[in-house]
Amino acid sequence: MVTFGEIDASETAAWRDAVNAGRERRYSWTHLVLFLLSRALPKHPLLNAALVNEEIRVYSEVNLGMAINRPDGALLVPVIHGAGELSLDQIAQRADELAAKTRDNALGVPDMVNGTFTLSSYGTLTAVRWGSSIINPPQSGILGVGRVEQKPVVREGQIVARWLLPFSLTYDHRVVNGMPAMEMMETISAMLRQPEATFQG
Repeated sequence: MVTFGEIDASETAAWRDAVNAGRERRYSWTHLVLFLLSRALPKHPLLNAALVNEEIRVYSEVNLGMAINRPDGALLVPVIHGAGELSLDQIAQRADELAAKTRDNALGVPDMVNGTFTLSSYGTLTAVRWGSSIINPPQSGILGVGRVEQKPVVREGQIVARWLLPFSLTYDHRVVNGMPAMEMMETISAMLRQPEATFQG
């Protein structure tokens, strides 16, 4: 099952611009979404789960896979292990390290095993708004995110410019139903409206 949507990320976009202005290692949207997932998945455990031998196995740790395309076209999924215990800085650093190892064809087996949920980002593509990502078995879900762009939206009867994050959430209906899955995106939406509390709390 796949659910598509857009989240208003304007407050976080403003926070990110302000914070990045004083940082050597700038936070990307991928860094931020990985952190959001690390905090949201424990609240929605059936998305941090797997179907193993017809049994639903809920994981206590959040190990986030990142789908990364290498220049040769290969798709690899390195894993940030124990992401739920890491700070935003630590997640950003680990994500960058794994991306560099992927590009350099230097990933080892320990870098790619025991993922519990996967993020697929196609935000570098200007012509693509949504994509339907394929679950990485035996995981029960994968989140795809596109480019955060400023769009006109209606707020209280007025047309205003807001920064929107497009997403597609693919989930295994044998493990989790639609409403519980989509409630995770509501959790992420609420977190994006309060970036100081979310990323610095």
